[in-house]
Amino acid sequence: TEAERSRLAAHASTLQWEEKKALESRLASEREARQRLSAQHKQLQARMASEIGDLRRLLAQGVEERQAAEERLMSEKRDVEGRMMSENKELEGRLLSEKSEVE
Repeated sequence: TEAERSRLAAHASTLQWEEKKALESRLASEREARQRLSAQHKQLQARMASEIGDLRRLLAQGVEERQAAEERLMSEKRDVEGRMMSENKELEGRLLSEKSEVE
């Protein structure tokens, strides 16, 4: 009957409207989730860039510290070698002096 057709059409229209609203709601949720992920991704990229910069600075600082330590060791080595040569000459001088006294 016409009344039934009209009622079925109204019901179908209501179902279509509900489906459309449900799809719109799901799309909005997915859009928000994508935006959150995009923001998190940007934050991660910024943090990684910052940490990479920190690591580069630490590496450069470590290289500088190693070079400074090497320079200190070389300076100490030269000092020790100089003292050893001086002491050796002094000992040689004493030995020669003692030898000449004995002769």
